[in-house]
Amino acid sequence: MDSDREGWFTETGIDVRRLGSRCTAAWASFEETGAAQHLRARGSTTIYEARPASRRTISSAARSRAEGGATAKEVIGVMRAVEAELGKAPGEDMAATREAFSAALTAAEECVSWMVIAYGNDIKAAHAGAVPFLKLMGIACGGWQDGASRARRAPAALRGKGRQVLLRGENQDPRFYADHVLTQAPGLRNTIVHGAAGVMALSEDQF
Repeated sequence: MDSDREGWFTETGIDVRRLGSRCTAAWASFEETGAAQHLRARGSTTIYEARPASRRTISSAARSRAEGGATAKEVIGVMRAVEAELGKAPGEDMAATREAFSAALTAAEECVSWMVIAYGNDIKAAHAGAVPFLKLMGIACGGWQDGASRARRAPAALRGKGRQVLLRGENQDPRFYADHVLTQAPGLRNTIVHGAAGVMALSEDQF
């Protein structure tokens, strides 16, 4: 999981920095705020972090093959417990969050099983899906932590009026994550399972 965590944080940091650069550029202070320098600095992390993380992700796939994906499946099982907690919570937002989280976990489960088989039968296909697999697991883990915190906050939001407004606002964060990030998981699943053919389509002399 360490390789997934490192690679996921690297990729997410670049996305956040890129988004921040767009925001600062919109009000004509791109250089003045230092946003350009931050973008350049964050981009260099792909050299020092993402490539080693990708190699470790491939090693993680090899370990998953050796143990039949037991560790990944155990972690997903813990995530399923959070999914069940979300199912007990009232409200449309909770239902939408749980639905998206459940779909992401199903995608993760299918990809773990596929990776175990593919690594033994077609190692190139497994390697082609390594980075999308890293992203998928990062997205699922984000939903896990977001969902767990929301399930804990939900009962408090139903008591009293002192912090209700604040808690309602905080509870919107998982809904946004569910609608805009967790929904990427099924697409990544298809990339992992079916994407190797396109990656390996060209021969070396065609580059």
